Amino acid sequence: MRTYGKIPKKVKRSALAAVLTLSVLLVGATGYAATWDYYLQAGVVEIPAGAYNTSPQVPNEAILMWGYALCGVGALGACGPVTFPGPVLLANEGDTLNIHLNNALTPPTVTSGSIPVAYPSMISEPTSLIINGQPTTYAPVWVSVNHDGVPQAVTSNGSRTAGDVTSRVRSFNTETAVGNTGVYTWGPLSAGTYLYQSGTHPAVQVQMGLYGALKVYPAAYPVTLVAGVPTPPASGATTTVWAYDNASTAYNFDVTLVYSEIDQELHYSIASGLYGTPPPAPPGVPTRGQRTSTVDYSPSFFLINGQPYTSASLPISNVGMVNRTTLLRVLNAGLKEKTPTLLNMYMNLIAEDGNPYIYTTTTSTNIYYSKQQYAFLLPPGKTRDALITPAVAGNIAIFDRSLNLTNAALSPGGMLTYLQVAPPVVAAPKAKKK
Repeated sequence: MRTYGKIPKKVKRSALAAVLTLSVLLVGATGYAATWDYYLQAGVVEIPAGAYNTSPQVPNEAILMWGYALCGVGALGACGPVTFPGPVLLANEGDTLNIHLNNALTPPTVTSGSIPVAYPSMISEPTSLIINGQPTTYAPVWVSVNHDGVPQAVTSNGSRTAGDVTSRVRSFNTETAVGNTGVYTWGPLSAGTYLYQSGTHPAVQVQMGLYGALKVYPAAYPVTLVAGVPTPPASGATTTVWAYDNASTAYNFDVTLVYSEIDQELHYSIASGLYGTPPPAPPGVPTRGQRTSTVDYSPSFFLINGQPYTSASLPISNVGMVNRTTLLRVLNAGLKEKTPTLLNMYMNLIAEDGNPYIYTTTTSTNIYYSKQQYAFLLPPGKTRDALITPAVAGNIAIFDRSLNLTNAALSPGGMLTYLQVAPPVVAAPKAKKK
């Protein structure tokens, strides 16, 4: 059971300005038991050929990605660019979250450097949203399968029809068809760090880029609306915020790291419209892109916040200060297990999947505690919260000890980044009295 801090007064509703690269929009009120409405659009974006320093071992071609764009209130035409991860969503503990999702997973306009014949036939399919760890009622979509195990028609929504023992789940939640907009609701929300992602055909859709981070703040330190934009509680060298409803989770700076990866062959399969097409039986030669599952999933690019390691994209700046505490929100949106590891220092793990580490004494008192480690396991779909307090200024290396260190064979980088720590603030000397 959580202990709640002081509940802030309810603030009047305010329209949210259109910003960012997800077709999601937030309209809301701040305060306890308020409602937050985000408008997102699932769409497509292209990684230009050579953007990730592709080596000769991997075809030097554009990569089709799916992602989310943030839109204006109710105005799906006024959307920002599509990004992966999607925009970071903010809300408060105890509130209700509504995500209005428009499905625009349609073939994009072919541009220079794109796969020539692929995009016009790109697979377009329904999509949905899930947030593991937040309360809601899901309605799975069940489909029949043929003798080869290939999904066919929808047989039911919600519960599987009585007596049906062969249908399979295609989607963990109600689907939104291409061109339509669906509304997905969660609440009352629990504080913590969460991954929002597609609940339909997730092995493919999440890998294609349909994922993002949700940060829910405790009631004692709520998100507010500043000029119509959801704004987290002020943090910095002289300001303290809590991650959960306990002082032991206090921090000064907040950093979000979303791990993911790209299997270039899977993306080609989707872009070419060949995904789900069985290859011919031997001695027939399969056509490139003929994949029917992610059993042979083999990533060629490993990303942090949608970027591979390059000297231009790292380090991540302004993430901490000497003798101040930084909250690391670490999420795994990939299909491979990660092992985030710090060099030359320890971190205090305080929560996973939005659940703070708590034990209850014999007198029914809840005690918050932490685990001091320099590395931790991060399975697919999981989130962890950790606190670090650097003792010296400079760059703190954080890498994947699972050895996902190299992108596309010979190109530099991988799951390595640096957290840039500023030196302590030195107070100006007081003027001497005359």
